[in-house]
Amino acid sequence: MTICIDIRPLLEDQYSGVSYYTYNLLNNLFKVDKKNNYKLFCNSFKKAVNFNFDYPNVELYNFKIPNKFLNFCFFFFKYPKIDKMVGGCDVFFAPNLNFFSLSKNIKKIITIHDLSFKLFPKFFSIKQRLWHKFISVCKIVSQFDSVITVSSNTKKDLIKLCNISKKNTNVVHLGVNPYSFYDSSSVRNKINNLISKEYILSIATFEPRKNIENTILSFENVASYNKDILLVLIGKRGYKSRKYLNLIKKSKFFDRIFYFDYVSDFEKWFLIDHAKILMFISYYEGFGLPILEAQSKGIPVICSYNSSFLEILRKSSLFVNPCDLNDICHKLEEILNNDQLYNDLKEKSLFNVKRFNWRNTAVKTIKIFENI
Repeated sequence: MTICIDIRPLLEDQYSGVSYYTYNLLNNLFKVDKKNNYKLFCNSFKKAVNFNFDYPNVELYNFKIPNKFLNFCFFFFKYPKIDKMVGGCDVFFAPNLNFFSLSKNIKKIITIHDLSFKLFPKFFSIKQRLWHKFISVCKIVSQFDSVITVSSNTKKDLIKLCNISKKNTNVVHLGVNPYSFYDSSSVRNKINNLISKEYILSIATFEPRKNIENTILSFENVASYNKDILLVLIGKRGYKSRKYLNLIKKSKFFDRIFYFDYVSDFEKWFLIDHAKILMFISYYEGFGLPILEAQSKGIPVICSYNSSFLEILRKSSLFVNPCDLNDICHKLEEILNNDQLYNDLKEKSLFNVKRFNWRNTAVKTIKIFENI
């Protein structure tokens, strides 16, 4: 069987959850599956493409068409057909929403990560809302033979909002693949100097949905009596990011808040490994990969009591109401000041994360390809 995979999510300059999902899934797919042939569809007009997928049954098809023009053709003319561009395939797999044009006679599978843009449009810019309106998630999933969701919560949202059949929707959780060795020479001095300090870590795009404001405000509450604790924020700049950057700048504890809009994988894992706790108090997530990354290193997590978090974390986290600053402050104080609770959460974190493995994600995905 020949499977065509759309790898355009890998072209992002700064990898997000979708990019990490695509890369880790593919890397494990190709390690596991020696039977099927894979054709990777990519379109990059300016950027050099160099993916490390060196397998005999994997072939890259990279086109150099301006993206806006190609998407225009896909949307309005339903041409060219992606499967024809790569010389034909039996199955087409899209790891994320995008513009597509596909032949009717091939099987089609797509992964939907979340429906935040439909549930909480206020968290998105006008440009983002227009893009999602044009892309029309419900129309797209109706044209695919099978849909993968990364959590049962996203599956529930998809069935409710798009009125699709449960039979055609499969839940496949993400995995975690922690670094175990760091090359200290590749870590910036500014980051290396943090390991001697105690810090709260947040890994989230600077945008309203990620609740950056309450993350900063709750830290300020703790910082007022804990003179040594720091806050480290990792996240690319998104919609309304200037608001949160100004909040940091005006904070009376600004010299104890460290913001990195980009870190390498080495640096990210270095910061996770040395963190006191991870704060991840989003208003909504389809999955939430940073919480597993932290748990894989035994780092306790403070997390929102909503969306997919209960499914992913069960009883291994301290949950908060993301809208209630008093609750967040209280739970943050509790985890920092209660050694028994802290150690209990460390133990539960390491136990919980064992349920999530990229190899299992790949094996389940292959079964969907073969049984469609």
